[in-house]
Amino acid sequence: MSADASAGNPSEPPAENVAHERFPGTSFSGVLGKSVARIVTDPRLPLPFVVAGLVLTAVGRLRARDSIPTTTPDLAGDTTVRIAYHFYPTGLRVTGTRLAALVDLEPGYLAWVVGSELAAFFAVSVAGWLTLSRATDAGSGDRLPRERLATYLGLVVAARLLFQSFAVFDGLGLFAVVGLVAFAVVSVRLFAAPALVVTGLGLRAAVRESARRSVGEGATVFGLVVLFGLSAWLLGSVPVVGTLLSTAVVAPIHAVAAVVFAESTG
Repeated sequence: MSADASAGNPSEPPAENVAHERFPGTSFSGVLGKSVARIVTDPRLPLPFVVAGLVLTAVGRLRARDSIPTTTPDLAGDTTVRIAYHFYPTGLRVTGTRLAALVDLEPGYLAWVVGSELAAFFAVSVAGWLTLSRATDAGSGDRLPRERLATYLGLVVAARLLFQSFAVFDGLGLFAVVGLVAFAVVSVRLFAAPALVVTGLGLRAAVRESARRSVGEGATVFGLVVLFGLSAWLLGSVPVVGTLLSTAVVAPIHAVAAVVFAESTG
């Protein structure tokens, strides 16, 4: 019965349209439009990242003035183009610290560097947790889901380590291309993980579920990754206020987009 009956039933959509009708909001414009609309409706969503951007800016300026060696990313004008995407919502920092720079530091300088890096880490991580929680309505009651903060911090640490591991491919010719492709695949697979962690999944479960939900949505998610990474890099390249702009503007949209995508594919 069914093959001929189904084929002749005008109420059933063609097979090629099933995925689109099941998840109508997973187009690039759909996810981005819903994310921006949600922020416009609830202007408090970006506030944690505004505070985080101020903290990162202050840390960056203070670190640029001390005598301890720092790293700086390639900004607009230094290179052709760069995608500043870190697997979780954040801005572009203009200063960083290599572990080698901590060797043989006096205790006072060591405490200063470690303290400033921890301040930057917690500022962005807590901002992400707050924004994601509010966007998912996980914190709509009187209490925020504080038990999810530890899991989200673990996700950020894992994402930072994973991001650093891709740096070994820089300048290796063909291997750099392989690394770039691998980075794109991982970025797509992990896109929804921050939102899923905040909604209650454990770290491993969130990674697996994010990878599952990204199947068939690669073009949409890759477009969002490129948009957020390129926007963070361009805004982060603005003198003086670049870190604040990339953190306050791009990071909250990235966070809400992860929530919208997770909801649309759930």
